[in-house]
Amino acid sequence: MDAPTKSDEIEIIKSKIDKREYKYLTLENGIKCMIVHDPEADKSAASIDVKVGAALDPKEHPGTAHYLEHMLF
Repeated sequence: MDAPTKSDEIEIIKSKIDKREYKYLTLENGIKCMIVHDPEADKSAASIDVKVGAALDPKEHPGTAHYLEHMLF
């Protein structure tokens, strides 16, 4: 079963010599994703930007953002 997604109509601007394929979508839970397919790649990878850092740690729980960063992976 495929993950529920909706396709977003976003123009992705790339170089004419870029052989990669790009797809941008939003998951049902609101997470925005960009999928990149590189036909010449021999490995795969993933990345995530959570837009949260140590400045948002509660004063009574310093280090929470760093801890949660490790929980993501």
